[in-house]
Amino acid sequence: MPGDPKMGDLVKAAVDPYPAEYGGCEFVGEHLRIPGTIATSMTMVLHELATNAAKHGALRSTGGKLKVAWRQETSSDGVRQLHISWHEVAAPRPYTKGAADGAGYGTALIDSTIATLGGRIDRSSGDDNFCVRMLVPFG
Repeated sequence: MPGDPKMGDLVKAAVDPYPAEYGGCEFVGEHLRIPGTIATSMTMVLHELATNAAKHGALRSTGGKLKVAWRQETSSDGVRQLHISWHEVAAPRPYTKGAADGAGYGTALIDSTIATLGGRIDRSSGDDNFCVRMLVPFG
């Protein structure tokens, strides 16, 4: 619908409070409107990811990089799905041991929000990166 927010606007609003000099940000995605029924929940999830990136990851220091990509997919049973990839590369190593494994309140908030929307979430991390992939049905 015309009044529904654009996904790119939600992502930019989540990252905007953090100084650009603390991380290079790249946003890549379709011109995709997000139904109001999930927009608030997705805004909370993106805000929490951005806050974590500022505290522990790509947005905490010079040299960090954040790439957020999104696209629409259609499941095998015809359901439209929002696919979001949040990928951080930080210098030095992002997140402390355990933080990326999900012991905190923010991780619980993200997981329960995505589950409530009927979606799924996967996390992975390496020596200098952290990635979250989410798939959420919509529209």
